[in-house]
Amino acid sequence: MADIKIICQHCGQHLVVDSAASGQQAICPSCSTPFAIPVVARVAPPAMPATTKGPVPAPVKPQNQPADNPLVGQLKGVGRVFYGLGLLGGLFGIWGLVSSMMSGDGADIFWIVVILICGGIGTALNATFKFMAESVRQKRG
Repeated sequence: MADIKIICQHCGQHLVVDSAASGQQAICPSCSTPFAIPVVARVAPPAMPATTKGPVPAPVKPQNQPADNPLVGQLKGVGRVFYGLGLLGGLFGIWGLVSSMMSGDGADIFWIVVILICGGIGTALNATFKFMAESVRQKRG
């Protein structure tokens, strides 16, 4: 039978389903969101052997999953590390700001700048590596 190509409306995953499953429900293997398989008109139904009770829908086969390329996972992982370092730097800056305010040494502005720079750099690098990972994933698809 012919295959039906579907794009998950929730996560955008490209899927291929056997047309024998048209009109039935399926679950996206990437995001676990249920979806209806579109009904496809059949030209002529195939002859069924006497031993089967009806058509059995084929399992959904994902296409172009990000896990196919290990570089995608590595880039996202590096992005998460930079984001975590940015958060850690921001927490360090908050600690410095609080201790500076309590001691009255006047270094409050310095610690506010540390918080902003660490958080901004961590977030920017995280976004950059996520973008790179998505670009690699789309080039393979």
